[in-house]
Amino acid sequence: MSNLISAFISKVSADSALAGQYKDAKDLKDVSTLASSLGYKISPAELQEYFSNNLNDDELDGISGGNSAVVKQSHGGWYSGD
Repeated sequence: MSNLISAFISKVSADSALAGQYKDAKDLKDVSTLASSLGYKISPAELQEYFSNNLNDDELDGISGGNSAVVKQSHGGWYSGD
C-alpha cells in the first residue's frame, strides 16, 4: 500500500492545484476522497499509518510547495506543519 500512497503523494506534489486541495483537507477522509478521485483507492486508516511512519517535514512541505500551513496528520489528529 505504501507504493500507492507514495504515488499519490508524488502526484499531489507535482500539481499546485492538487496541493491546494490536499492543504484544504479537513481530515483523513477528505484526503482519502481526493486520492480516490485521482484513482488511488486509499482508506483513511492506511493514510494515517503511512503519514505516521513515513513522511518527514520536508516531504510534507513538498506537498504544499513549502507552505508551512500544510495540513499534516500526526497521532490521529491534524495540525499545521510547523
